[in-house]
Amino acid sequence: MAKAHSKYVCSKCGRQSAAFLGRCPQCGEFGTYQEVIEEVRKAAANAPIRKPAGAMKAVPQRLREISGDLGERYFVPMPEFNRVLGGGLVPGASR
Repeated sequence: MAKAHSKYVCSKCGRQSAAFLGRCPQCGEFGTYQEVIEEVRKAAANAPIRKPAGAMKAVPQRLREISGDLGERYFVPMPEFNRVLGGGLVPGASR
């Protein structure tokens, strides 16, 4: 179902406003705002949700199936920093 919204547009400069203004703040003319009614359609409640083309589907895995291999890491000469990062910087993980 469409819902009607009104907006006001200055006939001299085209500035839009949500409320009627006696004087346009952009061009300074008086009495140039005209009401324009536009319909906004809402998406149907049962419409399918579209995902971006590159979105990947998440697949749940059991903990025992997940590899604990950390791969190559770069160690920083600050032990606490390495600990927080889980053993150092991962190549390509930061920008």
